[in-house]
Amino acid sequence: MMDIECPKPAYDRLIKAGLDKKVLIKIKVLHDIFLYNNPFELEGSKILKIAKDTFSKMPERKISEKTEVSKQILTLKQILDEDKYGIVSSFKFGDLLVQYPAFLGYLILRNDLFDFEKYGFPSRASLEESITSFCISNYEIIMDWGRDYLWRSRNFKNLISQNMHGDLYASQTDFSGRECEEQTLFGIEEKFDTIKKDSEKKTIYAYQDWSDFLMATLRYSEVIGKAKIPEIVDWKDVLGRVGAVGTATAEAMFGETGIDLKLHFLEESPILVKGNKIEGYLLSVKGQNSNFFPYVEDKKLIYLENNENGKTLPEFEGTRLENIKFSRTIEYCEQDLPHVLAAIYRLFARDRSLLPKIMNIFLSQSHQYLQNK
Repeated sequence: MMDIECPKPAYDRLIKAGLDKKVLIKIKVLHDIFLYNNPFELEGSKILKIAKDTFSKMPERKISEKTEVSKQILTLKQILDEDKYGIVSSFKFGDLLVQYPAFLGYLILRNDLFDFEKYGFPSRASLEESITSFCISNYEIIMDWGRDYLWRSRNFKNLISQNMHGDLYASQTDFSGRECEEQTLFGIEEKFDTIKKDSEKKTIYAYQDWSDFLMATLRYSEVIGKAKIPEIVDWKDVLGRVGAVGTATAEAMFGETGIDLKLHFLEESPILVKGNKIEGYLLSVKGQNSNFFPYVEDKKLIYLENNENGKTLPEFEGTRLENIKFSRTIEYCEQDLPHVLAAIYRLFARDRSLLPKIMNIFLSQSHQYLQNK
């Protein structure tokens, strides 16, 4: 699907009204719609029939909420029928659903769509647009590929994924939106964004190995004084709750070589903390073409990437990296920590035998660290 987000003002209203639960009830229907780029099979065919009946029974030129919804549904059907060469890709399909949001609005709510005020929305359009962007922005959950972990915090939609080869992909998308009250001829009206296109997205990735990403997260917890939270101490309970996703790779089946050396490196390597002198060889998340350095500032974990448009860091003075410029990519805060850990436990690859070994090393180190304080 194209980059369409449900902005936070609309998202919060949907959650408050409990409409996220109504979307989940239709998750199988939505899955098939997104999978085949076809909204008019099965339940969609019933909606099409309702739209045709409604539109045909209305007196000529009479405009109502119901005729407007029916017109949108019929127009969407006509566009897809005329797509003889399959030009409507998944990206174009998402755009079409946004252009004609009445379809998903009516799919989820039926005639309740016209009772928009009881859900806390000022208009039918604001409700159906919000539902449409909400469905598309939860594409990964609806499709349920089993290799994604998604959560929202602050103004960010966070996604951590594992591909079929076990590679790591983490993204952070800005889903903030505008909201205000405006004085109109009809009084004060509530205005807020219902659809956000082409949001700013920041990413990091790692080729084959999740070990550094895990240890960087654990080191971050130590720096901010959260090394003994239940999500770390009782990490096996968390894993039991979220489940594990394996990979069909040689490393997953037969283990990796050089495990002892890797564990020693992870045990000895620190992460970069603002204002601290660098000691030892820093941890970094290693992508195929780039390295991402975890950096703690103001109790946030920020991943830095080498970028000519970035800035040099005073912490790197006197090292081989002192003239290298870095830009900020994704950033996690304390409230994200349980989610990041749960995602890593679930998706850790490729050799999952490393997971308990790294956790045991860290818990042992952390215990000694606290005793020495």
